[in-house]
Amino acid sequence: MWFLLSCVVHIPPEAEGEGWEVRHLTVGEGLSGLTVDDEGALWSVAERPAALVRLRDNHRVLLTLPGEPESVAWTPTGFWIGTEQSTARTEDVLVRVSDHGAILEQRSYTYEGVTPKPNHGLEGICMRGDDVVVAGEDARPGRDAPIAAVPGDTDWLRLHSDTGKVSALACTETHLYAIERHYEVLHLLVAPWSDLSDTTLIPVPEGARGTKVNYEGLALQGGRALLLSDNQGASVDGPTVLLSLELPQN
Repeated sequence: MWFLLSCVVHIPPEAEGEGWEVRHLTVGEGLSGLTVDDEGALWSVAERPAALVRLRDNHRVLLTLPGEPESVAWTPTGFWIGTEQSTARTEDVLVRVSDHGAILEQRSYTYEGVTPKPNHGLEGICMRGDDVVVAGEDARPGRDAPIAAVPGDTDWLRLHSDTGKVSALACTETHLYAIERHYEVLHLLVAPWSDLSDTTLIPVPEGARGTKVNYEGLALQGGRALLLSDNQGASVDGPTVLLSLELPQN
């Protein structure tokens, strides 16, 4: 198989199977989030130093933000970036920046039903039309993760494990997609906007999961889900991994 992504079309797969491919990218360490622009190029954010990163050529735009970047969503008027803090707090900030890194707009999300731990923040962000949708990393008792269009009320996404947390989001007009992960856990979830408690697991083949791969980015393109790993952490190492997974037909 060969999937047409402007950032990786020249990179042969490290592993592949029916409906999936894995590629290793040489784009540095510590990426989080994934989004697709209007030309089909994939972007992520680097956490340290903070930067927008275009994956096809490792082009970087340095950022000065009121927090550490954790998630990113492209819009025709800039990139929305979700952040986190290393201290106790009740809210986190999402910022819209230009493709040159200038801050254009800033909003705050106040957590409801959960208190975020240090370094747990707005792990997912995506656009549903003009709405900016975010996900908090920490779940409330009962294993539901906070989801909100900012500004707006909090809804709750049902998780499927005892330990997993939301690490990325992707939106369509009718459904919300999310990664639920925590070391031994890797779930790709989908739920209708009409009922976010009605989550369904999209199978991730065993051969596509890898070992100690921490997926923190999610985008949808051409009928596929694209998952990007963060290769920087106490128990995570190796290359940045891009998994392309064919989505089931509805």
